[in-house]
Amino acid sequence: HCPVRGRQQRPISESSNQAMSNVGSFGCEYAKRGTAGCKQCKQKIDKETLRLCKVAANPFSSEGGEMKMWYHAGCLFSTFERARATTRVVESLDDLDGAESLQDADKKLLQRLIDDLAEKRRNKAAGGARASPKKLVQTTLPVSPAGKASAGASAAASSAAASAAASTSPTRAPLSMAGPGDSPEDAAKDNAFRTFRKLVAEIADRPGYSDKTRVLAEFLAKGSTGGGFKGDLSLLIRLLLPGVERRVYNVKDRQLLKIFSGILGAPIDAMQELLNSNGDIAETVGIEFDKRGSGAAKSSLSMQEVDAFLDRLAGLSREDDQGAAFKQLAAKCTGNDLRMVLRLVRHDLRMNAGSKHILDAIDPNAYAAFQASRNLHDVLQRALAAKASPVKRNLSVRAALMTPVLPMLAEACRSVEHAMRRCPNGFYAEIKYDGERVQVHKQGQQFSYFSRSLKPVQPHKVAHLKEFIPRAFPGGDNLIVDAEVLLMDTKTDKPLPFGTLGVHKKEAFKDATVCLFVFDCLQFNNDNLMLRPLKERREVLERSMQEVKHRVHLSEAELIRSPAPLERLLKRVFNEGLEGLVLKSLDGVYEPGKRHWLKMKKDYLHDGAMADSADLVVLGGYYGTGSKGGQLSIFLMGCHDGEGTWRTVCKCANGFDDATVAKLQKSIDWVKYDRRSPPSWLRCSSGLLPDCLVRDPKASPVWEITGAEFSHSSQHTAGGVGIRFPRVTKVRDDKTWREATNLQRLQKLAAESKRFTGDAGGDGGDDDDEDDGEAAAAPPPKKAPAGRKLAKSAEASSSSPPKRQRLQLPDALKSARICFAAEVPPAERRELERLVFAYDGDVVDEAADATHLVRPDGAAAGDSAPGVAVGSVSWLRRCLAARRLLPVT
Repeated sequence: HCPVRGRQQRPISESSNQAMSNVGSFGCEYAKRGTAGCKQCKQKIDKETLRLCKVAANPFSSEGGEMKMWYHAGCLFSTFERARATTRVVESLDDLDGAESLQDADKKLLQRLIDDLAEKRRNKAAGGARASPKKLVQTTLPVSPAGKASAGASAAASSAAASAAASTSPTRAPLSMAGPGDSPEDAAKDNAFRTFRKLVAEIADRPGYSDKTRVLAEFLAKGSTGGGFKGDLSLLIRLLLPGVERRVYNVKDRQLLKIFSGILGAPIDAMQELLNSNGDIAETVGIEFDKRGSGAAKSSLSMQEVDAFLDRLAGLSREDDQGAAFKQLAAKCTGNDLRMVLRLVRHDLRMNAGSKHILDAIDPNAYAAFQASRNLHDVLQRALAAKASPVKRNLSVRAALMTPVLPMLAEACRSVEHAMRRCPNGFYAEIKYDGERVQVHKQGQQFSYFSRSLKPVQPHKVAHLKEFIPRAFPGGDNLIVDAEVLLMDTKTDKPLPFGTLGVHKKEAFKDATVCLFVFDCLQFNNDNLMLRPLKERREVLERSMQEVKHRVHLSEAELIRSPAPLERLLKRVFNEGLEGLVLKSLDGVYEPGKRHWLKMKKDYLHDGAMADSADLVVLGGYYGTGSKGGQLSIFLMGCHDGEGTWRTVCKCANGFDDATVAKLQKSIDWVKYDRRSPPSWLRCSSGLLPDCLVRDPKASPVWEITGAEFSHSSQHTAGGVGIRFPRVTKVRDDKTWREATNLQRLQKLAAESKRFTGDAGGDGGDDDDEDDGEAAAAPPPKKAPAGRKLAKSAEASSSSPPKRQRLQLPDALKSARICFAAEVPPAERRELERLVFAYDGDVVDEAADATHLVRPDGAAAGDSAPGVAVGSVSWLRRCLAARRLLPVT
């Protein structure tokens, strides 16, 4: 595992006595940034995902204090199961600070975990004294002979258990298409995992999307025996769309390599090299599996068995438990079975068919209905009922309260003329607020808030809305509205820029309140408005909504029917530093997931002449996944600071086609990044360390990087400057590193940009209408896995420590974020920065972002941010010598 960097362990700014009173308590919230790691499984906790914390004493401060150790919900409760009877655990929701702000679904999940834990602890107390632990013995992988009665009985039992478990959930209940007179053997053939594999292979082989849909439609019409599909339709479609019901398995490629290296007895370095060359973990494991003759000779698995395994895997967080589960399943698998299971685990069947192409085979309106409700089981159930009904009618498209609707999106509009052509009958031009999109559901006194990605919104951003929405919609008992949430300055009545909604950023804006800007209504009481034209939906809002000043506002919109008013409005928006406009046709209906609105931003207009851009140098690269597996397809861009050091500015994954990316693998002189010997010329935070570096940055290409705006970045090292939504717009063959944008010029460009005020966290942000790109779809690993197949110079090879030392990497500072005071001499600072990075620490520019502030020896004590320990240069050197963080003195 990559070591957890300890960002979650930042000291809490309370006095020691008061802070220590909270040690041992528990809390819960939704992850704010997705950077903290789970203390148990060592995996990152995704942004906006529920996480639990245990408060512990802070060993890094001489003043005591406390720190929070974060866990996935299931991971924390798994530690409770192994705890002693006297150990403090979560016994009720009241034990969790912040539980009152959680969504109802998450409260139910936690209550179920609490109840299960209580039952297990009771059973353990009752039978623990009599039970004698069995010694675990490692055995070879058992092979189940095909066709034996025991194997069939086991499969039937597993299938029955899986079906029983599924039937307890309304969204997972089987939808059998077998009739009263159909034989169980026909249903078993259609439910066989081998049949599912053949169907996926046939869909993948068809190049056209309509052909892929036709393959599935014919299979449903004929089934395995020619008499029609008799299996579980709900399970079949869920497995064909593994990304829709996205179970979280807590295993990545590196963990899968380690698990199967142990199961198969294969060298992990050789498997890693094979993975680097083909970019497919399923194929890599399958090749080794076939080579060793492991597993079953003939496939006997059912779809129900595989689904039950996936459910079990989703509940496991310890690598040993995951390995045991895979080992048990692998005994029943053929090589092709195992390949398909791993593709299901990685949520990618590699058949180039999405939800639309699969659901179109069920019903022409099934995809639109699913986009509106995101309830796959309900859509399938209604589609079957419609087909069985003697009265032919179209499948209705409707939203469901408390279930998120896929938001309608906008495509880029690059000129006023294009806007007038697209909407000849007129349109509303709405201000594009630079906030975070939120979908609000109200059912009586219950509220739910969903982000653009359909995840729950962090509570601190919407906690106040429960009070003000009923006042804004006095006649709305049931409600679904589409809106933007952002901070509003109560003195100027102006919205504040992106990034200020962060729980810490809000503290810097004392005269601001969180405000909801409503721009669309999907349902009002029992009236579904999605199929009504925008003009009517807007009238419903204007008639039914009462603005609550600084809390709930109707978005500003202007009716446009000619070019001149649009040009005037654009000029005003850009002069005020607003993000842009969204243009919506007056007669347009609400189409979930469709990009039928238009957005006008300064980086789209006049071929990007109004956008923020800089000429940056390629410093490193990250390996992609999927179609770009085994290729460096995400690039680390930076600039020179004039003092011999290169600073990082952004990661860029957009702007090149596949052919160009393939050429860049050879045209740039790459060397593998070695964490044990970081280069002196690069200043890069540990969370952004690339897989590979350029051998010589002064010989590296210069690219023009254009983005929506300059942003403040606490991750990158160019004096806090980052670029939001970066893309390559031009290869500057006419420039060398000397003519590229340097640090001083970059900071000047950022200062001149009217929108350099928010904090996008580095390389992007939450632009609700941005096109999905490689960076969003496939984040690169933070450190290069072992065995990357890259040519290395003799000099680099000779300077590397021997291979046997890899397990002795220093991690003394893995939980520290160091900020150097300005008084530390530059030469000494550069030396110490290298050592901090080498010892797995981070260097930050702002003291408020640090755990420790380092000052020169003998410097007078000064003010520091709350919770930040202040140490001297000598203290830091003692920590490095001792290979651990010492108390500051």
